[in-house]
Formats: sequence, structure tokens, C-alpha cells
Amino acid sequence: MGKGVALIHKFKKRDIIKKRSLYYQFFLSLLLVSLCSVMILTIFYFYWFQAKAISSREKINKSTLLNTESVFESYVEFAQNYAMELYNNPDIEATILSGNIDWSERLQTSVEQINRNLRINKYINAVYIFNHDGLVFNVENKPVTDEAKASMFQYIQRTGVKNSPVFWELKARSNGEDLNTMTVFFRDYIKGDIFDGVAVNVHLNELQHRIFSRQTVGWQSLFILDSKGNVIMQGGSSQVVQARAVHAALEGKLSPDITYDSFTSIIDGEDYIFSYAAIRNGKYYIVLKEASNLSMSEFIKTRNIMLSLCAALVLVITAVSMQLSYRLYRPIGHMFLSIRKLADHLVDKNVNRNELESIDDTIANVELRISALGQEIDSNTVIKFLISPTEGSEKLPGDLLERSGIIRAAGVPYCVILLRIHQYKAWIDGVDADTVIYRMNSICTVLSDGLEGTVYCSSLQTTEGHIALIVSELCGGVPLYDIDLVAIIADKQNNINEAFRLNFVGGISSISDNESELKIKYNEALDLLKFRIVYDINTIIQADILRYTIQSNIPDDVIDAVVDAVKKGDLVQYQASLNQMFQISHEYTISVIVKAFSRLIAAIEQIMNDVIVGKTPTQHINLLDIYNRVCNLDCYDDLRSWIDELFSSTSEVILNATTKKTLNIITDAIDYVNSHYHDPQLSVQNMAVKLTISIPYFSKLFNDYTGSSFPDYVNNIRLERAMELLIKERSLEIGEVAGRVGYNSSTYFTTLFKKKFGVTPSKYRLMNMLEK
Repeated sequence: MGKGVALIHKFKKRDIIKKRSLYYQFFLSLLLVSLCSVMILTIFYFYWFQAKAISSREKINKSTLLNTESVFESYVEFAQNYAMELYNNPDIEATILSGNIDWSERLQTSVEQINRNLRINKYINAVYIFNHDGLVFNVENKPVTDEAKASMFQYIQRTGVKNSPVFWELKARSNGEDLNTMTVFFRDYIKGDIFDGVAVNVHLNELQHRIFSRQTVGWQSLFILDSKGNVIMQGGSSQVVQARAVHAALEGKLSPDITYDSFTSIIDGEDYIFSYAAIRNGKYYIVLKEASNLSMSEFIKTRNIMLSLCAALVLVITAVSMQLSYRLYRPIGHMFLSIRKLADHLVDKNVNRNELESIDDTIANVELRISALGQEIDSNTVIKFLISPTEGSEKLPGDLLERSGIIRAAGVPYCVILLRIHQYKAWIDGVDADTVIYRMNSICTVLSDGLEGTVYCSSLQTTEGHIALIVSELCGGVPLYDIDLVAIIADKQNNINEAFRLNFVGGISSISDNESELKIKYNEALDLLKFRIVYDINTIIQADILRYTIQSNIPDDVIDAVVDAVKKGDLVQYQASLNQMFQISHEYTISVIVKAFSRLIAAIEQIMNDVIVGKTPTQHINLLDIYNRVCNLDCYDDLRSWIDELFSSTSEVILNATTKKTLNIITDAIDYVNSHYHDPQLSVQNMAVKLTISIPYFSKLFNDYTGSSFPDYVNNIRLERAMELLIKERSLEIGEVAGRVGYNSSTYFTTLFKKKFGVTPSKYRLMNMLEK
């Protein structure tokens, strides 16, 4: 009995030793592999991080340069747009053409607007208006010398301002100070050799504070240089920067042909790293200077920390290896259990399979799902590419279209059919997102099934309410050029209308066999949809119409015919002329069509403004708003309804205006002037408001009836009453006489009195007293 127990203990101890031996083997194996991996990883990471540190510094520097470029370019673009806005201002344009700067309310308004902009944007120093004779007028914060202004005009004559902006130093007129200036020019090149233009001076020192308000890090300094390498603006932590030293260090190293580059140079015995970006083909450069020893210190410190962490990782791996050796099979068991649970969802449970077969089937199904997800990602990539605003700068991978199934094969003829659902937002109003997705997918399925067997078709839901069909020619099938796509889409359009109660307009691009032109064809179909405002709903528009469209404007007599009918209130003539305009517009490009109908709508609204009660000249028609609204209209019916509503409103306004008795209006006005001539507030504006008619209409009626303008008539009445007061009330001072007849200024009163009667009020009174 005792020997048996001892034998049992012996076998148990041997078994324990055996298990421990296996454990040590697993532990040593895992530990050795882990230590070797960590050693290799540490060596690799050491050199990788060194390269990564340099690369990160390059990225940070490039980002800093690009951000500075973006900020500086935004200011340049603002100044350029402001110069263009001033040049296109009708009041300033009239002043440029005439060269006449005599005081006028319109010119004063323009000058006040310029002054207000100079006060708001303090970095804009001055605005100069030139015509072919030279400077017309200018508005300045810091006036410059006449020689500086002459230099700007000579620059316009010499270069035609094609090299704007220009960096130079202009002399201040007050103290001869050199003003570091950027001048932005604008002129109309259509005018040929007429050297007029607008110049906007930007004070670079003031702009410098705005651009470099957020300081760079301690070892960095930023510079903006002109094309010759001269420092025009600078920023950084240093208060004083040796511009000449920087200029010398960069001399011969800046190239306009290289967008971004960096190099090392020595200044005062110290190494510096210079990074620069060439802007506008070397028009100017943005340069970042940083001390070489300081720029890498942070990266080296971070690297040392990471190496310490790697050493600590060795200790962690030792402990983990012990745990893994203890429970080696447990993770494997968990893995098989997880795969087995996944197999319950992906494979048929009724088929008898062992564990390995189930795992194999599960992995195969996962692969299919990943493949389907990849195709979906590829399709989304194509959609993002198609709807992106860029033109050609972004390209798709060569095999993406074929891999995603968008086009049957490379080199196969294809075209893009783009459909726009009419009143899409109303169609989905009150419907949950899943239902909308189901409906859109159903529409795509109906269209694809209708084209199946005739062409290879793939459908994409590009933007809200838009479906793109990319159809390509089948192998051995009917050539795409011979297929009537319009008839097929129209047939399916009827089915979709019956099923979903919706309509859509379509655009079919021209055919191409170059898959790199897919975005061009998409945009072509998208442009065709813009013709929807002159075509009926459910129209399919082909690219062939673009071959015959006319680029010039729709004749004025076509638009004038509609306007004349509106003025007359003739409904029959209006409908006939408007129908003719819609019919003729089919022969023109969409930009010409939108422009023509915008002009028509503006003209009708202007008719209403000319006669409507309570309007003033300051209320004008915003043609840009009208143009944008026409562009965004949903269909032909919307445009037609808009114009019809304007016709009805305008006809009613004209009818009401013409029923007023002109004679009563003028009589009331004359009676009012005779009894209120002493009111200083008496004016044509107040009179028109009192009579509830527009100012232009009242001025015309008054002039036609009395033979003089309203202000002249009021002045005549006032001066006649003043003449009577000068004789009857000799004790009154001239200023009191002026006040009694409605003048706030005795000087202005004296000027008008002398202009009318040839003598001053005082002399007239004296002459009258001498005669008596």
C-alpha cells in the first residue's frame, strides 16, 4: 500500500515536471521572439523616427507657408475685387469717361462709400481713379506725392496693369517718408488702348500687423519677398530682423519654377533652415527661417522618450510572455468560438459541416461582403469625383471605373444620362429616410431594367434629387450611336410617373470612348438640365442641341415686344410675344437664355417701380438677385408663372396710376406751394409722398404742366414773396426775410435773389427806398 502511494506520487511529480518543461519551452520561445522583434523594431524605429521628424518639420513648414499664402492672397483678392467693384461702379465709370469731377450727389455718394471702406479696412491706404488723360480723382489716408501718382499712371500705360499687384515704395507728400506699398490695378481690357483704370494702394506695414498677428514659434521668422528677393513684410518672435542678411542668404536660391523648396544657409556664423513657396510664378515668395539646432530639439526629445518606452516594453513583454505560455490554447479556443458564432449567421445551419468547414465558409462569406463593400466605396468615390467643383485637377485611378462596374470596359463608347426629379423636396416631404431610399432605388431599378439588353447601364444617386445613368455599349450589341435613348427613357418615365407620381427632366451627354472624360460628360448632362426653364416637364434634352445654339444675345426687339405688351396691359399681345420669346430661346445657349429672361423680369419690375405709390429713386432693381433666382428655378412652369404674376401686378399698378387725375395733382401741388412756401422741408420728395405718387412720375407731370421743374417753381414763389417783404417790412434783416420764405441760409437766399433779379436783396431794398 505504501509502495503504491509512493509510485503514484512519483508519476504525478514526473507529469508536473513535464508540464513545467513545456511551459518553459513556450515561455522561452515567446520571450526570444518578442525580444528579437523589439530589438529590430527599436533599431528600425530609431531611424524611421529620424526621417519622420524631418518629414514632419517639412510638412509643418509647408503648412505654415500655405496658410500665410492663403491669408495674404485673401487680402490681395479683396483689394482686386474692390478695385473691380469701383471700376464697374456706374457713377465712377461716368466720371472716368467724362473726366468731370464737379460736385454731384452721385459722385459724393461714391466718395463717401470709398471713405467708409478706407476707415473700415485701414490697411487700404488710398484709391485712385484714372482715365486716358491721367488722374481723375483720388481718396487717400496718407497722401503721396504727385510723382508717385504719375508713376501709377505711367505703369497703367506701360503694362496695361497685367502684372497687378505691384510692390514698390511711394513717397508720402507730408514728410517724404517711403511708404511700403502694394498697388492693385484694374481696367477693362475690352477697351483696347484706352488706358483708364482704378488703383488701390495697400499699406504693407499695416497689412503686416494683420497677417503676422499670430506669432510663429520662438525659433521661426516669416518673410514675404518680392520677385527680386527684397523683404516687403516680415513677422516672427524677433523684434529686429536683418532684412539685408536674409536677402543675401536667399540671393540666387529662389526659383519661380519650384513651388516649394528648402535649403540651409549661414547667417552670422549660425546655420539656418530656409523654406519657401513661390507664389504666382515668382511674383512674390513666402519664406520661413528657423534655427537649425532649435528646430530639431523637440523631435530629438520626443525620440528619446519613445526609446525609453520601448525599453519599458521589453519588461512588459516578459510578463505577457509568461501569461501567454500559461494560457496558450485559451485565446485559440476563444478565436474558434467566435468564428463558430459568426458562422451561425452566415452559413446554412441545415448543412452538416465540421468546425473547420464552417469556419472556411464563414471566411468566404466575409470575403464576399468585403468585396461588396469595396464596390460600394468605389461607387461613392466616383460620385464624389463627379459632383466635386474641381475641373480636371482631380483624377480617378485608371481601373476604378471598370473595377466598380460603372463602365463595362475601357475604350467602350459610353454617355451619361442625368435625371432631375421635379419638386423633389415636396415629393419626399413627410416621408422617412428609409422610404426615400427605397423609392430612389426602385426608380434606379426600373430605369436599369428598361435599358437592360440594349446597353450596359449603371446607376448612381449623385446629388439630392438627381440620378445619373452611365450607359455603355454592349459587346457585340447595337452601336450606342444607333440606340434611341430618348425613347427608352421616355417610356420608363411614364411607368415611373404611374408608380410614384413624379416627373423628371433629363439631359443626355454626347458619346465618348475615353473614360477620363466621365466628369466632362457628367457636367455636360448637368448643363443640359439648366434648359429645363424653357422646356416642358418630362423633356429629355440631348447634347446635339448644343451644336446649333447661338452664342449671341436674344434680339432686343423680342424682349421689347413683351415689355411693350406689359406697358399696354394687352394680355393677348403679351401671351403671344412671351410664347415667341420662349420658342426663340430654344436656339440659344443657357447663359444667354437666363440673361434675356433676367432682363425681361427686371424691365417689368422697373415699369412697376416707375409708377407704383411710395417708391423712391434709391430703391432699384437687383439684377444679380433676379439672375440667380432664374438659374435656380425648378422648371418652365415656375418661370412662366413668375412672369405672369409680374404682368398681372404691373397691369393693375398701371391701371390705378393712369386713373388719377393729372390736373388735380398739379393743382393740389401748386396750392400747397403757395400756402407752404415758407416751409424749409418743402421738396419734390415730400410733395410726391404727400400726393402718393412716385417722384419721377410727379416730376414729369409737374414739368409738363407748368413748363418748369418743381424746385424752380418753389424758388420763384419764395423769391417773389421775399421781394414783397423787403419793401413792406423794412425793419426785417435779410436773414429774417430768408427764414420767412423758407431758406435756412441767408447766403444761399442772396445768391438765388441776385441770380433772378440781378441785384442783391439789400441793394434792391435801397433802390426801392431811393425811388420813393
